[in-house]
Amino acid sequence: MMKGTRDAVLKRIQPISIHGQMSWEIVFTHADDPGEQLNAARVGPEAIVGHTLEAGDKIQVEYPRRRRRQGHAPPRLARFCGSA
Repeated sequence: MMKGTRDAVLKRIQPISIHGQMSWEIVFTHADDPGEQLNAARVGPEAIVGHTLEAGDKIQVEYPRRRRRQGHAPPRLARFCGSA
């Protein structure tokens, strides 16, 4: 399991509602991946507030450290870096 922060390029973003709570599904590729494999994560509104994200924007994705007995931690949007 990887951990740390990686630069990425946003490919798609769409709002979703999970049990009535608004979240965002982001689809991205890692900036250093020549094959441009698509990855996805669901993030809460706190990761997006104050930013207008569009496909092509540069973002950073954080892979939190794994916690014992809780399985793997999903990736999350670490920060918005601005337009491409």
